[in-house]
Amino acid sequence: MANADQDGWSKVKERLRADVGDDVYSSWFARMDLEGLEDKTVRLSVPTRFLKSWIQSHYAERVLACWQAHDNNIARIELTVRSAVLRTNIPVKPRETAPVVNGHVDGGRIMPLSEFLDAQLYNAVLRVSKKETGVLQPL
Repeated sequence: MANADQDGWSKVKERLRADVGDDVYSSWFARMDLEGLEDKTVRLSVPTRFLKSWIQSHYAERVLACWQAHDNNIARIELTVRSAVLRTNIPVKPRETAPVVNGHVDGGRIMPLSEFLDAQLYNAVLRVSKKETGVLQPL
């Protein structure tokens, strides 16, 4: 995106802040970002669907008017929800597991509860199948 686009966005934000006031601007527009300008459309993004819906319902015409005051060629505002998660192909290391020996964690690692319960159930089934105990006693 060109610096001129970002400069324009800064001027539009200043105009919008002056138009709606600091409190309203901080509540609804502070987290709005410029994604791009294409033809006569300004693409803006916000972090949540609620924010998008509220701005579209209550302030879309005002945002468009501020853009048109800056650049009268702008005819449309497109508002999207940006992703909070960066999608990158980061390899995930396999999780190291500590062996459970006789119902105890070996290796000093704290196990997630579901993994611990699975290990306890497995050991209990082994004891019953080897007839070490006649009754399966849950934790």
